[in-house]
Amino acid sequence: MIIHCTKFSSYKLCKSKTNVMTESNESTCKSTEKIKFTKTKFQYLAIFVANIVGYSHGFGVGWLSSAVPALKAEDTPLDSGPLSLQQESWLGGSYPLGALTGEILFSLLLNFTSLKITMMAMAIPNLIFWLSVLLSKSYTGVVVGRFIGGFSGGGILLCIPLFVAEVASKEIRGFLGLMSPLSIAVGVLVAYICAAFVHYNFMPYCIVGFPVLFLLVMCVIPETPHTLIRQKKLEKAEQSLKFYNNGNRTDDNVYNVKEDSAKLQLLVRKKQEEKEKHSYTMILQRDSLKKVFIGISLVGLSVCSGIIVVTMNVVKLFLDSGSKMNPHISAIIVGVLQVCGICVSSVLVDKIGRKILFGVSSLLSALSLIVFGTFSFLNQKGVNLSSVDWLPVLSLSFYIFVNCIGLRTVPFLYISEILPYNVRQSGLAICMIAMSSFAFLTVFTKPILQDAFDLHVVIWMYAGVCVVGFFFSIFVMVETKGKNLNKVQET
Repeated sequence: MIIHCTKFSSYKLCKSKTNVMTESNESTCKSTEKIKFTKTKFQYLAIFVANIVGYSHGFGVGWLSSAVPALKAEDTPLDSGPLSLQQESWLGGSYPLGALTGEILFSLLLNFTSLKITMMAMAIPNLIFWLSVLLSKSYTGVVVGRFIGGFSGGGILLCIPLFVAEVASKEIRGFLGLMSPLSIAVGVLVAYICAAFVHYNFMPYCIVGFPVLFLLVMCVIPETPHTLIRQKKLEKAEQSLKFYNNGNRTDDNVYNVKEDSAKLQLLVRKKQEEKEKHSYTMILQRDSLKKVFIGISLVGLSVCSGIIVVTMNVVKLFLDSGSKMNPHISAIIVGVLQVCGICVSSVLVDKIGRKILFGVSSLLSALSLIVFGTFSFLNQKGVNLSSVDWLPVLSLSFYIFVNCIGLRTVPFLYISEILPYNVRQSGLAICMIAMSSFAFLTVFTKPILQDAFDLHVVIWMYAGVCVVGFFFSIFVMVETKGKNLNKVQET
């Protein structure tokens, strides 16, 4: 007999037959249950608002692609003169280095204040960066401002996944979790478009208002229920639960806010008890360490696949590859495909799962980079490639698209899902610090590597990392689709 679990009554039948369901069986029973938009509409709204700062951060990532050629030119807008190779490395590396610092600072801030206040604080360093670009004419001023602006990137990597994990329903958690990389990708795309038509000096005017907008709109978004329960504000916690899970309706709408509040109170109380018992040592347990190392490996594979280097230097890469196409138009094409790739990922991630997406994305990314590197190699050898000068744009665009389907996006979601509740915040912080460290090393060393080796050698290095990612998905990753995140790990 087949039991359909899409309706509430059917779910009760399914539950009555088993009494005590395992988590995996419960996920299977509920996996096809469709959640109404009217009940979760404010989850979409809140996470959209939270990602406004991600859009501004993405604009900063894309800004570098057009800024480097402008700052290296003889008519550079900087009073200190054209950039040297070392200055170019520090200009690119200062953003991820700032993100590394920001992750530490925002992690400490989370221990002293709420998640919402910590997220609001992300607007300040982002605003400082754009003001430094707007007002400073010295190389030092821009680099220092860019370093401070990177703090926001660190906060985004740490806080947004936590925010999604605490407010998003598991049926749509994958989609909402990918709104962060999507907002960053949209910011990158808009930066590419602005760079094609706007002078360097006017670029900040296109974005400087968004950190302020983010700060103002976040004021009206409720604090997460988890935070309010930790603060013993139980009445406000129930209001927050109703806001995020019942569309802020005054009627029950088949939603038992008292029951959910009681479950969350139990969850938070267990976490507090573990802290009192020095539960920070739990991250040193074998299972927790294993999952943290998986998380570090994932972000390492994602970053070292070259996606950040390509995104930040796409204009220069097209110039260096030998393609005759307009580099700014090519960059816009890449930016559009980046957004499309993340949109496809958001649709597929809750359907076919994280493991498959990461593996397929890694394999296709490797193949596209091999093609791009081969074109650069043959062009250097003097082979006439005028009939296929569109190939670098096609291969790099395909790389961006397939990379964003899984290799770039899945780690953001996957890490918060594999980490146990009681070590999620600290484990996520460790993984994101590792991610920023990898990002700094790849961005900082890219000009140095390209100066020491030919472009095709560097590109093939990134392709090799993608191949490793493919085998990692097969032999190490486990599927987490539909996993219940609001559960304390049994010890």
